[in-house]
Amino acid sequence: MTKKEGKSPAKPQPQLQPEYVKKAKAEVETNRKETERMSVKDYDEMKEFWQAYNCNVKEAQK
Repeated sequence: MTKKEGKSPAKPQPQLQPEYVKKAKAEVETNRKETERMSVKDYDEMKEFWQAYNCNVKEAQK
């Protein structure tokens, strides 16, 4: 039997996954969150760039 057109793909059932798959997924999620987070250095560089680009912008309130 085949699936009907337009149906969503089958998702793996968590209880059937080995323990190392669960650990790997948790580690990937942690790494993804860390790489998406902007560092203070990145924020400061962006702030300096836009202040130089927009000369009449006042200093951002802290």
